Formats: sequence, structure tokens, C-alpha cells
Amino acid sequence: MKNILITIALFCCIQSIQAQTVDTAPSIYKNELGVDAGYFIKQFLDFSGTSSYLTPTYFLYYKRLMKPGNLRFAFSAEYEREQETSPYDFDSAEYYNVTSSFNFKVGWEFVSTLNKNWLLYYGIDLAALPETRNYEADDFEDNYVFELTSQNFIFGAGPFLGIRYNINPRISLSTETSFFVLRSSSQATYKYIPLIENLPELPDDIEPVETRTYSSYIPPYSLIFSIQL
Repeated sequence: MKNILITIALFCCIQSIQAQTVDTAPSIYKNELGVDAGYFIKQFLDFSGTSSYLTPTYFLYYKRLMKPGNLRFAFSAEYEREQETSPYDFDSAEYYNVTSSFNFKVGWEFVSTLNKNWLLYYGIDLAALPETRNYEADDFEDNYVFELTSQNFIFGAGPFLGIRYNINPRISLSTETSFFVLRSSSQATYKYIPLIENLPELPDDIEPVETRTYSSYIPPYSLIFSIQL
């Protein structure tokens, strides 16, 4: 019942926007801002239970609208801080594991008109993802705490295909799918910190740089709400 009321409310809002703009001639805009509402809708309505497929890779979109096509950017950032507790009764220190990342992509898109309201867009994106992990307590063993520091950088490129519905000349909803070929480069360093005074100091363990190439398909689970400015 709650979902039905929310759907009716959204429909009324859309109809109100259309009624206000139906007699207004479309203007020429050069900028477009978008937010992927897929994540928020999932949290509010819980379409798929514990599935994480609706969580968007990018939250904020920007397009520079041009005649031959559109220059597009997308961003998101993540920060996670978790507290870890020592399994040893004599160790009352507080440990925190921190992960931070920044997602960025830039691309070029072309647009094909299907009818008055529906558009098809496609193109190619270049993507980059730097990630850092600083774990004060990655593990505990033999009265040592393992501290981890790692750097991971991912970059790649791939095509995308999307469909867009124009609610009015300025506001639209869209979803898209993409396929990336990515290459990652990562390195980790472990420090072994003794928790008892008479334990020997252990040397740091610096792992060699690890690289790999892989592909990633992103299904069309996004719901991008955009406005032209």
C-alpha cells in the first residue's frame, strides 16, 4: 500500500511538471546535471532485498551539450571507517580500518531520437578508480597486530548504451548499460606491531606490484534524474 501511494504521488508530480511546460517552447541549454536515484530508490522501496545490484557506480553526472554530441563526466566517492577490537584482553587500544576511493569517468556520447519523448544515446567512456586502504588492524596473531597499507589504481575504457525519457524539455529520466575493459595495479605493505614488550620486531612485508586485466559488465540498474541548465 505504501509503494502504491508513493507511485501515485510521483505520477502526479510528473503530470504537474508536464502541465506547467506543455505550452512553453523549449530553450537551448548547454549544461546538464544528473543524479543517479537508483541507490536511493532501492533504500526507500527495497526492490531486491539484500542485492547490491542497484547500488550505482556513479552518483553525479554532468554533460556539456554540443551539436555533434555531448561531452560527459561522472563522479562518485566512497569512504568507510570501521572500528576493530583486539581479541586480547590486555590490549585496550582502538583500531580503525579506513577505505577511501574516488570514481571518475569521462566520455563522448551521440544521441538518436526515437520519438517525441524517447531518445537513445551511446558512446565510449574512459574510467579511473584510485583506492587506498589504511587498516590499523587487518589481523591479529601471536600477540602481533597486522597493519595494512595498500594502493590500488584501476583504469580502462568501454562502450555504453542508454535510453532516455524526456518528461519535459528540461527534465528527463534515463538508464544505461556499459562494458569496460579494465587494468588494475596494486601494492600492499604489512607491518607487524608487537603488543607485548619482549616480542621481537619483525620486518615489514612489502608485496610486489600486482597487475591484472579484466572485463566488467554494468547492467542497466541506474535511474538517472537529469535537468538541463
